[in-house]
Amino acid sequence: SPFYPLIATPLAVNYCEEGEQSVLPLYVMNLENPSRSILRVQDQLDGGKKSEIIGSDETAKEASIRIAREYWEKSDAVLIIEYNETGYNLGLLATPLASYMRIPIIVTEELDSDVTDVLTDLEVKKTIVCGENIEGFGDVLKFESVDDVVDAVIDIIEEKLEEGKPLRARKLAP
Repeated sequence: SPFYPLIATPLAVNYCEEGEQSVLPLYVMNLENPSRSILRVQDQLDGGKKSEIIGSDETAKEASIRIAREYWEKSDAVLIIEYNETGYNLGLLATPLASYMRIPIIVTEELDSDVTDVLTDLEVKKTIVCGENIEGFGDVLKFESVDDVVDAVIDIIEEKLEEGKPLRARKLAP
């Protein structure tokens, strides 16, 4: 699913409170026929023992809920991406916000009890929603166009710079 890399991005790229970036390798692999380059990277990463794997037996919704539960004890906000082409296109642009804000991404067709249960468990107060036909949870910032996403990214970056939190990149973490 093209949504899998979006779901995993906040795990691979995120920013600490001081605004410094931490980056871990993120790769997409065909589990049935992996390329040689992916196998080399996997060997370098301790045989994949420290890897997060989203298999084809898991839907994007199931994977995103599982990852949110496993890697976040609490989150003030969540990025919700509608499971369709519009949601994907907007989510692709909004995913860096999730990384910068250190929040999970949930991919779903609707805000059903599976989704609201995880949002409640994480004590989510705000949702950023990418899509036209999906509702949010708590305080909602809804993106329905590319311009909405670009404007929000600019606003958030300007706000962080005003707070004196620089946007600094670090080298790849091992």
